[in-house]
Amino acid sequence: MVSRYRFTRSQRITRRAEYQSIYSKGKNVSTAFLRIYVVSNVSDSKPKLGVSISKKVGKANLRNRLKRTFREIFRLHQYDIKTGTQIVIVAKPGSVTLTYIELEQMVLSLLQKLRVVR
Repeated sequence: MVSRYRFTRSQRITRRAEYQSIYSKGKNVSTAFLRIYVVSNVSDSKPKLGVSISKKVGKANLRNRLKRTFREIFRLHQYDIKTGTQIVIVAKPGSVTLTYIELEQMVLSLLQKLRVVR
């Protein structure tokens, strides 16, 4: 049961070309703290996640904490997301002040606006 909720390497968006493709072709929604880009129906594979956080957000420890938080949110809700979806989360300055629960609610509500969550 525990292995079901893994975040594997194949679920990560790692290449610059993939990010550029999602930025140019994808739909996006944003709040004061986040912007989410989504491309749907890429394939019938598992959903993929990419996280982008600039140095304007804060020092390395804060940026890493945000990345871990977004990955954890994705890991726990990956089976609610439609297959073949690629998601990029871009954190804006100020997002480091939010708690895990606030970030989770914000991410899920934005994904619902994009009609990606089942």
